[in-house]
This record gives sequence, structure tokens and C-alpha cells, in this order.
Amino acid sequence: MNADSAGLRRGWAWVAHLRAGGTTPWHEFTGDAASQGPWLPGAIQLELARRVNLAGDPQPDVVERVLAASAPGRGLPDLELIGADNGSAFGPRPVDPAQVPLKELIRLGTGVLAEELAQRDPAPVSTRRRRRARHHVEGDPLLVHRAVGGLREPRSEGGRLTVVGTSLETMLYDVWAMRSLTGAVPAWGRWVRRFAETNRLPVGIDLPTLARRWSRQFGREHVVISVEEPTSSPAPEAVEAVRHVVTALRVLVPADQMHRLREGLLNPWALAQPGEALGVRAIQRPWLERNAGLMADRIVAAGYPVHGDLGILTAFSASNAAPRPQLVLQSVVTLLREGWDQR
Repeated sequence: MNADSAGLRRGWAWVAHLRAGGTTPWHEFTGDAASQGPWLPGAIQLELARRVNLAGDPQPDVVERVLAASAPGRGLPDLELIGADNGSAFGPRPVDPAQVPLKELIRLGTGVLAEELAQRDPAPVSTRRRRRARHHVEGDPLLVHRAVGGLREPRSEGGRLTVVGTSLETMLYDVWAMRSLTGAVPAWGRWVRRFAETNRLPVGIDLPTLARRWSRQFGREHVVISVEEPTSSPAPEAVEAVRHVVTALRVLVPADQMHRLREGLLNPWALAQPGEALGVRAIQRPWLERNAGLMADRIVAAGYPVHGDLGILTAFSASNAAPRPQLVLQSVVTLLREGWDQR
């Protein structure tokens, strides 16, 4: 296709439309403008720019960053715009931007976010805030206060220390969420499958083991186990967005800057997005139910006082077994438009 074809002129007109805050999909667009050369921004970039515009008032700076970006990691290469492509028989086929998989829009968007974060270096969190943040995102999952971080901490009440748990499924999700915010972990489904296939659980959610640990420190007579109904956890889609950003950011900044970015921006944002814990797949429920039953039996055999219902350990939610891509993309677009400082 020559540099002044009707398809390219229409393509450049759509680029101008998006730069001005437009939201019309490519297949509905009929404008025309002078060609600015044979190479348009890629279809993935154009569709993400349109999604940014759909989310609110025009933000031309964000749109420009998206149009100029390249997606990190493994995935589709930059794709030409169908109807405005160069007609080459080589390389990937041109596409309608509306058909671009959501995971590719997420990959591009989190790459843009990582590039922006690489230019920032927050001051270290104060000693008091660092201590609180460490409890939120770095400690054993049962040492983190559920009300603010999505997880649990032991409570000291009336001279007793209470180890707090909930359904095994929710505790399993909480561990994954916290590890996603503090290190590199696989996607939820793959991470759970690793434990199910080896018939084991993360050490941090074994309530009788935790009670025994605290008994050594405070005395067995002072330790109580409480099993409570699940409450809110960090929203899976927010955690998944951060997990992707961290993957892209890791190759852009040194470890100390990464730590400050996580502690000062990424993790506080994710923990401020409440949601419902992810569930396991139906095929994995017998494994989790069996382990929850064994855990309840061990708690009874150990003789620890129990508050609440041990049957909660075996409860399963009706929630999704994976983060919903549409909501992950929504989180990414919100971060592109509003930044990490919004709560």
C-alpha cells in the first residue's frame, strides 16, 4: 500500500481521532486525513488508546505514551491495522483492533506503567510506616491484619494470643496475593496446581503449626485458634495488574528501587482495592477439602481452645477461579489515567 492510499489516509484520520479523545471503533470509522507516512501505530496500541479514551475525559499525554509504546515480554508482535496495512505477505496478519485479545492490551498497558514507574524513585517509607507495611505485604500471611491487607494477624486479647484463620480456600488465595505483591509467582491457577499435584499447602496457612509456634513464644495456655467467616481480600484483578507490572519492571530498575516502588506505590494501591478471593477449580476441591478436614482434626487433637466453627475451613466460595481479564484491563486503564497515588 502506498503512502497516500485511501486506507492509510483513513488510518491516520483515526489516529488523529484517538489523539483528540475519540472513541469510535476502527470498523465504524469513516474519516480521512493526510497521510503521515507508511507506518501507523500498531493495532494493539490503537485499541488501548481507544480504551483509555472510553474511560473518561481526554488525556492526550496518556494516549501518546500508549501509541509510542512496545509491549514487554512474550506475546504478539506489533500488529498492523487491517485495511490500512502495507499488504505484505510476510509477518503477522493485520487485524481489526476490536479483535485484539484482552491479554495483549493488558501486556501493553502494564508495560507502559512499568516504563513510567522506572522514572520514579519514592523516598524510603518511614520507620513507623515501614513496620506497618512489612506486616501488610511481607510477613507470614497469618501475621497480617485482614482488615487492611486482606490477610490475618494473631490478636492479643485478655492475656491470650488468638491465631485467626478462615476458609482454607481464602487463606490459600491470600498467600498467593501477598506473594504476588512481594515477589515473582506464577498465575493463580498454575500456582494452585503446583500445590494440589504434590498434595501440600503453604506452611503459612497451617493453623495448628502456627499455634504451636506461638505457644513456644507465649506459652501454650495463652494461645487460642479462631476460625472466622471470610471477609474481603485484595481484589484479584488489582493483584493481577500489579503482578504483570512487576514482571515488566524487574528488568528496568535495580532491586532497591523496586523495593521502594513496591512499598511506596504498588502495594498500597493494590491493598486499597477490596474484592473477593479467587476460588480453586472444581477438580481441586477434593484435595483442599481433604486437607481442611485433616487440619480441623489436628486442631482438635492438639487441644487448643477454638472460637468459631471449624467447618468454615472446608467452605468454598462461588467466586471466579481466575482474575477476570476485562476487570484487569479496567484496573490497568485506571492506573494509566489516574496513577498509583489514587486509593
